[in-house]
Amino acid sequence: MKQKILPPALPILGVFFLDSLSFVIVLPIFAHLILDSSFIDPAFTTFERFLTLGALLASFPLAQLLGAPLFGELADHKSKKHVFIYTLIGISFGYFLTALSLEFDLLYLLFLGRFVTGFFSANRAICLSALNDQFKNNHSLKIKNFGRITAIEGVSFTIAIPLGGWLSDKNLDQYFSVSLPIWIALIFSLINLIFLITVYQEPKHGKTPPLKLKRSCHEFIQVIQTKGVKPVIFTHFFLVLSWFTTLQFNSAFLIVKFSESNFAITTTYLFIGIFWGISSWFFYSKISKKTSHRRILKTGFSLLTTLLFACFFNPNFLIYGFLLILCSSISSILWPASLYLAAELKKGKVQGKIQGLYQSVKSLALILGPISMSYLIDLNINYLHLFTATSSLIGFFIVFIYLKGRPPEKQTL
Repeated sequence: MKQKILPPALPILGVFFLDSLSFVIVLPIFAHLILDSSFIDPAFTTFERFLTLGALLASFPLAQLLGAPLFGELADHKSKKHVFIYTLIGISFGYFLTALSLEFDLLYLLFLGRFVTGFFSANRAICLSALNDQFKNNHSLKIKNFGRITAIEGVSFTIAIPLGGWLSDKNLDQYFSVSLPIWIALIFSLINLIFLITVYQEPKHGKTPPLKLKRSCHEFIQVIQTKGVKPVIFTHFFLVLSWFTTLQFNSAFLIVKFSESNFAITTTYLFIGIFWGISSWFFYSKISKKTSHRRILKTGFSLLTTLLFACFFNPNFLIYGFLLILCSSISSILWPASLYLAAELKKGKVQGKIQGLYQSVKSLALILGPISMSYLIDLNINYLHLFTATSSLIGFFIVFIYLKGRPPEKQTL
């Protein structure tokens, strides 16, 4: 019989879906909210608005950066199910604060809500570790399901974008509001919490040592310093910095460069998500069976760099949208290839630390991107794609120079 994702893994995928939705749902909302509305003081200059937008986008990954090592460590020493429950409760509370801030136009509460949501969304490190446990003895099934993890991000993208973009637009319906998508996301979170409590069954493990912070910090540093870890981690960093910075500031780019409406921006994001899901679901597992992950990363980064540089020179909205779709398809194959390398670095009790480190690196890139772009796009909006293309080019050189010889997925710590 053909093997599929095990039913106990479904709640984990639900948590992963919710984490992705938490990040994406605000992309079509915040640019208009900060750049083109009365939500903040009308006296704010264009630069101050860009700076506020950058800080708001960075608050979520900043909180993830703080939470990822903690949850990764807890995943190695405590019950994953209990940690999942606590984090889902935290995510729900973050949604509640965010919705209230949008109802009453409270900028400080919006920052707090995004910070709380981001901190507890760092539980995706546990999702990756738990899924690695589910398929640790089946190499081909692991490859397939790391591709499907990325497809789930594409599905969450295609749901979150219209949810955030269209349901927040009062011009489409009098009952729509900027807070409505967040209230709906809160309902999703509570349903996911109930589903996880009732369905998820954690695989049994041997006895794990008690959590000791001093020893855990020492082990975490050892993981970072181990041969083979740094190139893989930095590859992931520059992948996130190139593609996710593009996603974070695409709304602002479309508003400033092409004066596009909220409907057009939402539709653009929707196609990006659809092609992300299609490419990762159907193509990654097929490609990874025929070639090494190093070659996937090297070829993918070279194509992504070329397309992002083309976005920098492109003056036409339709061509720009087509280029973004191609970038999304390529990034959706690079993403699971990068995640797979991390999962194969080492198994066992430090897998949570590795995934926590991966989440921290991703969060750091998601912080650096908005902060850098707050200054660069005030000078010239086209600098967005010059920055992201350069980041992708650095990722290519890391793969080309450091991930040589024996395939990284066969290295051990």
